[in-house]
Amino acid sequence: MKVLLSEMTTHEIKEKAKPNTVVVVPVGSMEQHGPHLPLETDSRLVQEVATRAAQMAANRISVLVTPTVWLGLSGQHIDFCGTLTLDPHCFMDVMSAIIQSLERHGFRRIVLLNGHGGNMAALDTIARAFQSEVKTLVVAVAYWRLAEEGRIEAVRQSGPGGMAHAGEFETSCMLFLRPELVHLDRMIRRVPKWNTRYFAMDLQISRKVQLTHRVSDFSDSGVFGDPTIASAEKGEEFLKAVIHGVADFLVEFASWDFETLCD
Repeated sequence: MKVLLSEMTTHEIKEKAKPNTVVVVPVGSMEQHGPHLPLETDSRLVQEVATRAAQMAANRISVLVTPTVWLGLSGQHIDFCGTLTLDPHCFMDVMSAIIQSLERHGFRRIVLLNGHGGNMAALDTIARAFQSEVKTLVVAVAYWRLAEEGRIEAVRQSGPGGMAHAGEFETSCMLFLRPELVHLDRMIRRVPKWNTRYFAMDLQISRKVQLTHRVSDFSDSGVFGDPTIASAEKGEEFLKAVIHGVADFLVEFASWDFETLCD
């Protein structure tokens, strides 16, 4: 079953342009991921998760996936060669234009599926601020936050900080998806010991405060985590956990509306 908007004709899309169709907009980045992973890592992972989750959900709901927004907010990585970034105003304008385009054609349920931590605050702002006369539902969420409960923790070997940036999680997923792009001989472990209880880096740990910083302030390699214990087998399990979790959310989101979401 087709789920990719880019592979459909305008006639096919018009048939699906109904209020209960869920549209997933994957949002990534083009930034350094240490000496061992390609710059496309965030965009590749969120695209795969969005596509596979939509395909899994497509037998239960009407769902589409737009092309991945591959350029995000990566200013904190800009000291590393090759990193590309938008400024926040431009990024938010682009995302708002995408939402408005979808709304114009009759779509009323839009998921901004994020694959890069640096995008999250801006996407949250867009989702919270978006107002429409026709009450379009817009949500923003990082795909790893929707992973089936306990499944990532059951597979990971690294402790806190091992899954922040280019660490065990992302490296394992890329080893499963695109092993030819992973440089095993260049892996560097960098798990800082933070001298505060208010700030830490890990995909599975929520920060109490946000700290303005550049990656180069704390890591010469650009790595935060432990890629040395990554494996393709773990990557497959990590991806299963997030794909199943995202698919379940998409199915539930298809039934949301403002009148019945709460009593």
